[in-house]
Amino acid sequence: MRQSHFTTMVLAYKDRIYSQAYYFLGNRPDAEDVTQEVLLRAWQHFDAIRKPTLKAWLMRVTHNLCIDSLRRHKAERAVVSDDELGEATKAVPTQEIEHDPHRVAEQQELKDCLEEAIRRLPPRLRSIIIMREWLDMKYEEISAALGIPMNSVKVYIHRGRKQLRMALGEMAEEVRG
Repeated sequence: MRQSHFTTMVLAYKDRIYSQAYYFLGNRPDAEDVTQEVLLRAWQHFDAIRKPTLKAWLMRVTHNLCIDSLRRHKAERAVVSDDELGEATKAVPTQEIEHDPHRVAEQQELKDCLEEAIRRLPPRLRSIIIMREWLDMKYEEISAALGIPMNSVKVYIHRGRKQLRMALGEMAEEVRG
């Protein structure tokens, strides 16, 4: 019975956990490691986690493990090779396949810039922006997941969006020359 419930939970949340980790960390191997660790911890604490708080618990553990991963690899992250960025970009699913090569190139460039801008955000803002914009979580869910007041979530989302706009504006200026 426990295994059946756990399997159902894994099927329901594994992609969400991976997406949060991937967008937060920016590479597949670290996101897979975090996902595996979250699911392992969920298995270890499954009986103690109440169902209504399961999603928040999973997102909070994912966030915390992403922060831990960043701390562990901080020195490595200072020098990110082009290969890693290329791999990370390939892993992001495209919503719609365009047949116009010019349009495809523009969309890819915009996606690359957005991912780079997100990676530049401080960890707290990055996590909240990913939860809100990519995982489509409600303010209440983010608040529960991170254990912070809902007003703080709103403030962080506002600040995160503002920093993203500024970063994207700077990148656009760099492209224009």
